[in-house]
Amino acid sequence: MHKTIVAAIGMKRARYLMAATTCVAGLSGQRRTFMLKASRIAATIVALALPLVAANAQSAGTAPVTELTIRTGNDLIQWGQLNISPLTIFPTPVKFESYGGVDGTIEAGQRGTAMLNQQCCPGNGNYYGNFAPADILLQPNANTVTLDFKTPLILAGTQFGGGNDGPFTVTVQAYSHNKLLGTFPENGNTTSNGDNSAIFLGVQAPTAEITRVVYTFSGQAFRGYFAINEVSLEQ
Repeated sequence: MHKTIVAAIGMKRARYLMAATTCVAGLSGQRRTFMLKASRIAATIVALALPLVAANAQSAGTAPVTELTIRTGNDLIQWGQLNISPLTIFPTPVKFESYGGVDGTIEAGQRGTAMLNQQCCPGNGNYYGNFAPADILLQPNANTVTLDFKTPLILAGTQFGGGNDGPFTVTVQAYSHNKLLGTFPENGNTTSNGDNSAIFLGVQAPTAEITRVVYTFSGQAFRGYFAINEVSLEQ
């Protein structure tokens, strides 16, 4: 898409310069000098705009992952590994290590707090959502959560639920260090069915280059917090 935009800008630039040259040919003295300067300024503005358009394009091959069957990946972060008692509020960022040895941190908002919970029933869970029964969940007390990985990944993703029943939108942004690879939204709905129907949203790159994912949660289901399930990874 961005190539089309750049091409369109390029054609407009060419037409503008041709028109400017034609107009200038019929002028003389100070007016001709003024028009030439104006056309050069316009050309400079367009030239500066072209790399900005290209920079906003998503990295080639980066794509969203929304299929629940993919969530196993080849590695996993389960929040029970944090060894924090459920319903205990703790500060973030906090360190984690996946089963496959990927180290990283998770942060709620900007140095906000979070707690662990468990999808109810059966079991002793206090979260009445639509994850699978007994799933251990992490609840950020913010509308964003950031996961940083010391090992670059091909895939990262998880399931989402709200603090209330109702619709919501979650957006994932994936980074390779400071480079934005892509931004992808997905709509979901929180219920109290406990039937594993919570939406899954992740991002997949063609090579192992994902070092950060940022999720933003909004909508009716947001109640000052939301919930994420175990995180699927692929190295």
